[in-house]
Amino acid sequence: MTRDPGAARDYGHEAHELAEEHLDSCFEALDAEGDLGEEAEWPAILAAPFCGCTTCVVREVLNAAWPILVEARDAR
Repeated sequence: MTRDPGAARDYGHEAHELAEEHLDSCFEALDAEGDLGEEAEWPAILAAPFCGCTTCVVREVLNAAWPILVEARDAR
């Protein structure tokens, strides 16, 4: 699907896409490294240690989407 170049910027869609891509990377890192707990060295893409629990997922989604959400707020 192509986006209409004259349409308003869809910040929600952008934030969603970034969050999905980031979560894919998080779970790929988790699969490659095992449990990335407090003592482990985790990839720089992660905001903090990541085990795949709901808390970690929410934190990483917010971390990925936050810059776009701030842009959306500032664009109002």
